[in-house]
This record gives sequence, structure tokens and C-alpha cells, in this order.
Amino acid sequence: WLLTLPEDEETIALSGVPVDLDLVEGAGVTLESFFAWTPDHTVAPPFLEALERALRVQVEIIAVMDEQAFTALVDYLGGVPYEQGTLDGQAVLALHDVFAGDSENTVRLQGSVLQALLPQVAALGANPDLEPVLALAPEHVYLSIRSEQFVLLLDRKSTRLNSSHTDISRMPSSA
Repeated sequence: WLLTLPEDEETIALSGVPVDLDLVEGAGVTLESFFAWTPDHTVAPPFLEALERALRVQVEIIAVMDEQAFTALVDYLGGVPYEQGTLDGQAVLALHDVFAGDSENTVRLQGSVLQALLPQVAALGANPDLEPVLALAPEHVYLSIRSEQFVLLLDRKSTRLNSSHTDISRMPSSA
């Protein structure tokens, strides 16, 4: 997912980018084919370059969560509400697994989960205690900046993290 936080606008944009985004039409070159970790556990530059070229953006900060961090974040936010109740992090992850191998529907599901979590994010208010989530770094969360800097950035943008100021969209696999 790509998070765009324009300084001069009231909204933020979350754009779902499927891992099988076709970078070279007909050549079978996808975004996923560029993903790798470097020996010092950072995202490999070729992936970032491919992402920037494909989306025509400049990536400034990277945050990567594994499944444990994702489930912890969902639980920290109180779960994902739905018609019959609330899904905890493990239930959301299990639902995610149903779409394994189907990046279009995986990104669609992820967008729905993000949309459902926005009210919980907004309900945290100013200066929430993020220690339960940040404690998962670096084993389960990778940040390209120090966690303290990330928290300050989120705090400055937190008034926009609600459904009326957030545009969630997804990209098709074909560029």
C-alpha cells in the first residue's frame, strides 16, 4: 500500500498496489519480481526504483509489517467491525489467506479492512500510546526511519486519518 500525505491538502490517499502489477506488458515482469531484502534488512533499491517508476512517485518512508505485527495492529485498534460483530487480527488474517494467490481480491479485501479501521484510528485521538505496536520493531515491523520520527509524522497527520479525509483506492494488476 502506498500512503500519500500531501502537505498542502486536507486529504491523504491510500493506494493498494498488487504484487503482480505488470511492469512490462506481456513480459511477465511484475513488481513482486523486484522485491528483496538487503543483507542489512532494508528493502532492496531495485524494488523501490521499480515502484517509483511504475507509480510515478518518490518513496520517502517505508513501513513493512509481517503477519504478527498486522494482527497485533488490528487487535490494538479493536478489531474490524462487520455486520455480525468484530473480527480480531487472527480472523482478518485468516480471511486474507482465503485470497492467497489472487492479488486483485487481496488488495480489495485489504482496502475494505483499512476503510473499516479508519474510525478506530480516529478514535485513538491525539497522542495515543503506540508502544504495543512499536514494540514489535524491528523483528516484526520494518521502518526506514526511527520509530520516534514515524510517530511524530503520524501525529502531525492524524487529523486526516478518518474516512472523510482519506481516499482509499486500488490499482489493477495491469499497468
